[in-house]
Amino acid sequence: MRLKTSGPEQLREWGKQIEALLGQKGAVPIGETSVLSRSLHTIEPARPGIINVLLGSDAGIVFYQRSRPGEILHLDIFHSLG
Repeated sequence: MRLKTSGPEQLREWGKQIEALLGQKGAVPIGETSVLSRSLHTIEPARPGIINVLLGSDAGIVFYQRSRPGEILHLDIFHSLG
């Protein structure tokens, strides 16, 4: 399946919306089992559908040893709710 847009302007608008949500909340939920942020994510098997965003743990620093926080966007897709 491909995401269809009406053109580059729509993609820019989506980018602005995602950037605003990341700035406000630190993460963007995508559907029921996915999340986008600049942080690490965990799930709790006892609480299906709950994704924890570890705002104090930068994905770029932890995964790629970047020296500056905020350089990497991290997308997790958890494949089931429970």
